[in-house]
Amino acid sequence: MSLFLVGGPPSDKLSDVYARFAEEAVMRSGQAGQPLRVAVAILSDGPQDVGAYTQYLPEGFEAEIVPVLLEGETVWPEPLANISGIIVGGGPTGQYLQSLMPKRAELLAAVTRDIPYLGFSAGAMVTSKYALVGGWQADGRQVCPESGADGLESVTVEPGLALIGVTVETHCDTDCALGRAEHVARTGRSSSVVAIDEDTALVVDAITGRANVLGTGCVFWLSRHSDRVEIRAERAKR
Repeated sequence: MSLFLVGGPPSDKLSDVYARFAEEAVMRSGQAGQPLRVAVAILSDGPQDVGAYTQYLPEGFEAEIVPVLLEGETVWPEPLANISGIIVGGGPTGQYLQSLMPKRAELLAAVTRDIPYLGFSAGAMVTSKYALVGGWQADGRQVCPESGADGLESVTVEPGLALIGVTVETHCDTDCALGRAEHVARTGRSSSVVAIDEDTALVVDAITGRANVLGTGCVFWLSRHSDRVEIRAERAKR
């Protein structure tokens, strides 16, 4: 099964992503002999925002949607292995990471047990072994606009959920975030960073690590080699 890491918010331009996620969730439900249920984890104290993350799921995808509200007392479906798919929303990355870390081991077990994971923005960034949680300055210079810093001044990387090894940057195009990604690749604990545009998803096989791109934008692969960072751009295959 796959991790679908989206570089921005939900969008009608991501129909291929939603279709693939739904297909894998149905497959998981059938293999496990369980009802089709999708958990949607968002930073909210009420279920009113869940629809933003499910509205583009394909017609005919008749799953029970299980809200997981990460503000206040969070209640997860138990056991998580009985869920057919997991969606994690966007917002302040640090808050998402803090809320999800207590479930780190269960989330890792879930994605390695063929449960698909769909993360938007922060929901994509927290999957990293070393998660980029915000910031706009490094060594006294600006590396991205302050508007994309999630309230932090210095570029900050923290231990993440470790569902994948590479560090994830999002909103690469709209937040001009490639400079921050380059700084993390050059100086951070992770020597590899992937920066994802909006309306674009990196799809990663949870077992093999093989990846491909869906959507309309670009994915940038940044790799540190000695004293330099190499950048490779990849688009969806047409």
